[in-house]
Amino acid sequence: MDVREAEDADAAALEALVDADLDADRLDRERTVLVAEEGDEIRGFLSYDTWSGTVHVSTMVGEPPVVDELLGEPRRFADAQDIPVEIVVPVHDDELQSIVTGAGFERVGTGPLFDGDPSHRYRYNED
Repeated sequence: MDVREAEDADAAALEALVDADLDADRLDRERTVLVAEEGDEIRGFLSYDTWSGTVHVSTMVGEPPVVDELLGEPRRFADAQDIPVEIVVPVHDDELQSIVTGAGFERVGTGPLFDGDPSHRYRYNED
């Protein structure tokens, strides 16, 4: 599987991977977007941006091994900059919680509400 930065031509494939509305062009303009590609097929994607001394992962789409692979790049970037990575995961998304904890993230508190549902905040530090 290859991980690379998204290109404008990937917008339709990214939108097809999510159930909700997604403005892939806007996402690509405002954040770093990585895609996991196997052959000619995009298997998942991840977006992140950096502000206030933290890398913030905002979107993760794909099967667990794909998301785990995609998380590698923001972690490497954060390690090189000596800053943490944060991810907010809905409380009831056990699969995603398992992925992020398996990738070295620790639960550090509560996150915002998503459509009225609570979330947990996870943080990764290389320390």
